Amino acid sequence: MFRRFFIFLKAQMSAFIGGMSHLGIAFVLTKLFGKEHYLVFYTIAQIIGAVINFTLNKTWSFYSKDSRYKFSLPQQFGYFVITVVGSILLKDLGSWGLTEYIFTQTSYQVLPGIPVSHIYIGWLLAEITVSLGFNYTMQRLWVFKKLKAT
Repeated sequence: MFRRFFIFLKAQMSAFIGGMSHLGIAFVLTKLFGKEHYLVFYTIAQIIGAVINFTLNKTWSFYSKDSRYKFSLPQQFGYFVITVVGSILLKDLGSWGLTEYIFTQTSYQVLPGIPVSHIYIGWLLAEITVSLGFNYTMQRLWVFKKLKAT
């Protein structure tokens, strides 16, 4: 039980690093080029973050000297791409829905004197929800599935 929880924590750290990378890149792109195309920038940044996340998960989060992966690297990457496409669609849909229908003000006062754009709030909530609920499950049970011990 502890081992599985430790893997979960490592996968969350990997997801956090990939997620913060993609949110940082998306933030910079929207600051440089404007917020009109925020979903395009968000999607580009997600792809970069996904590559970071795959690399960390393959070499650290789900890696074990004691057991082998069920699938080869090309298969894992293919399954990961399918998972990422699903993740991007869910995050984009969530971000769009939250931004356009829930957080309709253009700015929210999160801390005194610090306004935060509704776009960034939508991104963050979509990121957390999809990462915890969808990404970890798909990666543990499918992408980085281990061979059964014989």
